[in-house]
Amino acid sequence: MAREEQPDLIEAAAAWLVALDSGSGDRAAFERWRDADPRHAAAFAQVAATWSRLGSARGAMPVQVTATDISRRRWMQAASAVLALGMVGVGTRAVARSSAETAIGERRTIRCDDGLRLDLNTDTAVAWRSAFDSRQLWLDQGEMALEFATGPAVALSAGDHRVQCQPGSYNARLLSDGALDMLVLRGRATASGASATAGQRLVVDRGGARALAAGIADHDRAEAWLRGELAFTDQPLATAVADYNRYLTTPLQIADPGIGDIRLGGRFTSRDATDFLAALAASFDLRSYRQDGRILIARAKKRAAE
Repeated sequence: MAREEQPDLIEAAAAWLVALDSGSGDRAAFERWRDADPRHAAAFAQVAATWSRLGSARGAMPVQVTATDISRRRWMQAASAVLALGMVGVGTRAVARSSAETAIGERRTIRCDDGLRLDLNTDTAVAWRSAFDSRQLWLDQGEMALEFATGPAVALSAGDHRVQCQPGSYNARLLSDGALDMLVLRGRATASGASATAGQRLVVDRGGARALAAGIADHDRAEAWLRGELAFTDQPLATAVADYNRYLTTPLQIADPGIGDIRLGGRFTSRDATDFLAALAASFDLRSYRQDGRILIARAKKRAAE
């Protein structure tokens, strides 16, 4: 087999780095390539270091790394360090970032290599990255359940907010106003000097962070969406409609402003509002009808007068 030249190794390592960082790389295939030759691991470590040095920020366009960016002397130093420390693969764990998202109405479960379990609710986007002694997680939009039993804390970035999560179980949701509402089922979450433990919510917004007592309705809601349901407990109709619209491609709209304050409760499937609308008709004499790509909700007498 012909001996690989340094430029070829650097190009291959750079290609793996871009693929892993974008989430399109096959981790098992990468590890086979990396473990096949110590020079592969050394090349990848140097490419990763160059990537970081050039300031590859999260979400930025990938930069092209070539053999001319890395001197032979530095490449050999990296090879010696990798072999001496036995840290084959340090580059990928330190730099690679994975991501996932869900469409409207979709749910998805992700089991990460480092023991994290992520359950994504409708219209959600997340990214994660793990190193030897740290974990990073980004909630860019939507809602997720996070669970992990051991290992280092998770540094969660949610919008403009930063939260430190100890091993445990959490439900985190980014609200439409940019605030983060996190229910702590087990563990401890800390942000801006405030901490919440099991049975509490950590709410983080422009005013800072605060721990609030979580009620039965908070727990019911967090458990319901994992089963494909919406749970309402004495909530205004306007709030219920807004929550439902996160799951529907044909949105609901209140056509009669006077009914938005009607309070209701119950459990309904999140993918189809048929039962929800039927309950409104039976309990409050409200009728629904399609118009201009929406389902309008109004009092029966208002609809009959049209």
